[in-house]
Amino acid sequence: MVDRIVVFGNNHNDLPMFEIADERIAVEDAIPELKAAASTVIGASTTNAVAKWILADHLDRSVRHR
Repeated sequence: MVDRIVVFGNNHNDLPMFEIADERIAVEDAIPELKAAASTVIGASTTNAVAKWILADHLDRSVRHR
């Protein structure tokens, strides 16, 4: 069972995914439409912002240790 869906995106093709997600995270260098639809905007993709967000203990520990 899934408790929540967290998605990351940067371009037009990510908009449909953002529509069904519980948490929508755009990178700083995303298109303006995606950043407007995001629940959070993190650093640029060139700075490994997605990996840093995941490793910063944002995911439930039980999911990461299966």
